[in-house]
Amino acid sequence: MNKIILKLLLSFIILSACGYKVIKYSELAKFEINKIETVGDSMLNFKIKRKLNSLSREGNENKINIILNTSKNKFAKEKDTKNEISKYQIDIIVKLEVNSINKEKILDFTIKKTGDFLVDTKQSRTYEIEKRVTDLLIDETLDEIIDNLLFELNDI
Repeated sequence: MNKIILKLLLSFIILSACGYKVIKYSELAKFEINKIETVGDSMLNFKIKRKLNSLSREGNENKINIILNTSKNKFAKEKDTKNEISKYQIDIIVKLEVNSINKEKILDFTIKKTGDFLVDTKQSRTYEIEKRVTDLLIDETLDEIIDNLLFELNDI
């Protein structure tokens, strides 16, 4: 009986004191987005703009303007013996320029993410796969944008 209680107590102590803490990007952001200008693919711009606006902290003295230029390109990557496309490649390119109201240009960088997918026998399934790959590429791009913004803007 004592061994069972000791094992339960020991496992409780080990599992409850793991030290894991979730990092909230909104708590790390020390800037307010004044304006976001967008050029390019409207779907990409909408998703990126929505995420960036959620990071903005109102009332912060470090106010920035963002110019966002996006493009999405889809290429045939492979063809089979019947000369039908069997694999597509998607390239997402995001050029981000960040200007501070108080200072000149702070940050200017370009992110390019590439993904590919196989063509399915049903066209609707192929569109579904394309959308899923595009969403994954957007998420990867957003993570990189957020990391760059937080790194550069929190140093100011």
